[in-house]
Amino acid sequence: MKTSIKLFILVLVLFLANNQAFADGYKIKVKINGLKDTTVYLGYHFGEKNFVLDTIKIDKKGEGIFKGEKKLERGIYLIILPGKSFFEIIIDKDQNFYVETDTSSKAENFVKNLKIKGSKENEEFNDYQKFMIIESKKVSAFRKKIQSNKDNQDSVKIYKQKIKDADEEVKIKWAEIVKNNPDALLSKVINSLNDVVVPDAPLDENGNKIDSLFEYHYYKNHFFDNIDFSDSGLLRSPIFFYKLNQFFKKVIFQMPDTVIVEAEKVIEKSKAHDEVFQYVLQFIFNYANSSNIMGMDKAFVFLAEEYYLSGQATWVDSSFVEKIRHRVNELTPNLIGNVAPELKMMTYDEKYVSLHQVKAEYTILMFWDTDCGHCKKDLPKLHELYQKYWEKGVDVFCVYTQVDFKKWKQYLEDKGLTDWINVYDPYNFSDFRNKYNVVSTPLIYVLDKDKKIIAKRIDIETVEKMLKDKIENN
Repeated sequence: MKTSIKLFILVLVLFLANNQAFADGYKIKVKINGLKDTTVYLGYHFGEKNFVLDTIKIDKKGEGIFKGEKKLERGIYLIILPGKSFFEIIIDKDQNFYVETDTSSKAENFVKNLKIKGSKENEEFNDYQKFMIIESKKVSAFRKKIQSNKDNQDSVKIYKQKIKDADEEVKIKWAEIVKNNPDALLSKVINSLNDVVVPDAPLDENGNKIDSLFEYHYYKNHFFDNIDFSDSGLLRSPIFFYKLNQFFKKVIFQMPDTVIVEAEKVIEKSKAHDEVFQYVLQFIFNYANSSNIMGMDKAFVFLAEEYYLSGQATWVDSSFVEKIRHRVNELTPNLIGNVAPELKMMTYDEKYVSLHQVKAEYTILMFWDTDCGHCKKDLPKLHELYQKYWEKGVDVFCVYTQVDFKKWKQYLEDKGLTDWINVYDPYNFSDFRNKYNVVSTPLIYVLDKDKKIIAKRIDIETVEKMLKDKIENN
């Protein structure tokens, strides 16, 4: 009798422990009608990518269970079937529920055939998805009607109004969902989808706009009003990346000073949540680092110094910080807007000349090598450009990056390139490679009359366009 009681208590303890594990973790039962004895994945959105989190083998009935002892982070997740087709579920508070659908129809109908038990959040999410599919089809049909009746303006007007009505239905639905449960992840996602409503521009006493760019400024300044930066669940959805990407690549002007100002604003907003802060900073930092826009290294240096080298990016290790520090040291001396570092170098007739003492409205600083194929193509083009503009205040400070004096001098004389300033530094007294980050040739900088850098790492064609714009078109 005592043994039976002990056995019962042991079983009860194990049962309670097992249930407590799932109470603290997640348990998602899935049934995929039409599939059997195959692998199904649980994935999630993060930024612009999708990641796999869990894997199960479903049985001959199409059933399986995703489970874990730790709760999943909030977000929009994916149940991925063979062939990479998938449907989405939402992970919020309810993490013990049942999902059923089938593959007997097209993948686009997974949502239509979806059944949810045990998760009010997913019932609402599924209802929302079905509603949006219906509205999308209606709008698509109206657009086709407009195309087929484009010669009939009365019909076009009717179908445009129907599209507006459908849009209004969507807004009403969204408002209803948000009102009923404002803290739910679905509500946060819907809010994120709402675009900024720009008010009418203020007018002066004569009825004219006080700010001709009021609409743009308002839209830019309020772009993130509907994003909750304190909710990391939005990171596990396609929305957050889309918004950041749109803002930095399409909304703001692609100039380093503008990027710095706007980046600082967005990063400060993101500090409401550590994970959001980390994601936002990494996104903007990578954007600045990978940009092909001239001068964007200024934004890179700012972000590096302000957040990484200052210790605010606590998640990075010391080796990464040192790499960033090294890169900042390479870029800082030659940022656009800075006075170009001084170079005192030897000419091919063995005299010393100073870059800062060159009297010119514009100085083209060229680093090159006699064995560089691209240099051999660019030097004649640059020489032609120099002859065209030297009387208008343009000079060339042409730096040979190697040490073979005879080879260099012979090349200059053979190619007729002796009428501009040719220099080299065989003992590297000037430290030109570090000052100008010379890792490859050809490399071109353009300096103004005060020797400030106004352009860098551009080709001859761009140099010519720039000079034409500044000199010929004033």
